[in-house]
Order: sequence, then C-alpha cells, then structure tokens
Amino acid sequence: MKKCKISLTGDLGSGKSTLCKILKEKFSAEVVSVGTIQRSMAKDMGMTTCEFSHYMEQHPEIDNRFDEMIKSYDSVNDKSLLFDSRLAWNFVPSAMSVYVTTDLQVAAERVLAACREDEMYSSLKEAMEKLSDRRRSELKRYSSIYGLDLNNIFNYDLVADSTTASAEEIAELIAEAYSEYEAGNREQKAYISVKRLYPVVGAEPGGELVGEKRGHFYFVTGGTDKLKEGIKNNVPFVKVKMCEGLLGKDNFCGEEYNDFLKKWEKENGFSYIRYPFL
Repeated sequence: MKKCKISLTGDLGSGKSTLCKILKEKFSAEVVSVGTIQRSMAKDMGMTTCEFSHYMEQHPEIDNRFDEMIKSYDSVNDKSLLFDSRLAWNFVPSAMSVYVTTDLQVAAERVLAACREDEMYSSLKEAMEKLSDRRRSELKRYSSIYGLDLNNIFNYDLVADSTTASAEEIAELIAEAYSEYEAGNREQKAYISVKRLYPVVGAEPGGELVGEKRGHFYFVTGGTDKLKEGIKNNVPFVKVKMCEGLLGKDNFCGEEYNDFLKKWEKENGFSYIRYPFL
C-alpha cells in the first residue's frame, strides 16, 4: 500500500480520538497526537485541559516545541502518518488536511458521556460553556502566535461533519477523499449534516447545494431540493459547496427567522438540534 499522510483537526468533542483509532488501522499509520501530549502535560501540572489551554497563551515556547516536532515529519515518506494536531495542515503541507466539525451541543453531550478525568462538568450547559471557552482560548493563541484562523474552513481539503455520522462513516469518507486527493483531485470537499444546514430566505431550490459558514452554523443559499432529498433519505451528511460572501441581511428576517425554520422543519418532517444564533 502506498504511504499516506493525513492531518486531522476539528471541533472539540467531534470524535477525533475515536476516528484516529479507526484510521490508524485502515491506513496502517503511525499516529502523531499533539492532544495526547498536551493532556499528559496538563495532568502532570495539575491542570484541567481548559486551564492548560489558558496557560499556553502565556507560554508560547510550548507551542514552539510542538511545531518543530510536527514540521520534522513533512519530509518523511517511508511510512504512513496520521497527525492529530491543530496546525499540522499548516506545518505538513504534504498531508491531506481534514477538519472534523460537529454541533456544539452534540459535542458537549459526548464529552459529558465520556466522563474524562480532565473534563468533568456538572451539566450540559456548563460543558457547552467550557468547550466554547477552551475553543476561544485556542483561537486567540493561534491567531496571536501565527496569525492563523483555525475556524477558516478553507484551510482544509476536507470538512467532515460528525454530528449525525458515526466514526466509521467519517473514516470511510476520509478514505474515499484521500483516494481522490492522491489521484489529483484537490478541490475542497465539505460534507455537512442536514441537521446543521439552515436554508435562508430566498435560497434557490435547484442546482448544487451551496452553503456558507457563519460562526458555528452553516447556511444554505442554493440547492435546497438536494437538502430536502438528504433529509428524506435520512443520510448522515450531504455534499455542500462552501462559499464566502453570499449572505446578506435580506437572507434573514430578524426575529421571524426561527419561524421560517420551524416551517421548514414541518414541511420536511424533521427537527433541528438547535436554532442558529443570529
């Protein structure tokens, strides 16, 4: 089998650790996990992962140490490598980059269920707040040190949504995308859960499914017929062409937008996990 390189990052609680285990077997790959090292360091220092994230904001030398380690792998070609790292997409450009996304509420539910010693929360609300806080800390740190926006999905070759998909389904999606990547098809691909795709007012029904990301949420500006088909067939995700600059104030109706979405739910016989905060 030809040696591969894949970098994996994504939202907190998106299931990256489980996914790494599956991909490790699928590609017979060595896993390079910065997150595992960070958790070990936090435990040794008597900190939670959130506390350690804030600590790293004041100690850039820790990030520098990780960076040099990751960079050293870019020229390695004699073995398959899987990077579980926030910045491997930047430091190992020879790897196909994957971003695993998931809804914040679903992520918090998973973290609560995991009962990790360093991530113990008393409620779903607290888990959501702490995950958001930790993510803000990461974004601040990487923006300050590198001038990079981890939330910019156009940094990645593949965006895969695990909100309503199993780790096995995401792993298969990554394997298929990697085959296309190796064959020379480098066009970005995004597969998003139908429960995270919110049609906007005036969205075109025909054509390909087109969307734009705002904050935690994905809005559909075209191809709603394909979205309806995905809902009807109860698929774990649908392919979306991600764009920028499509949304305007006319696409939303202020306080009436939630009513617009409720109508969409009723017409298509399903329910969103939560409504977007506009």
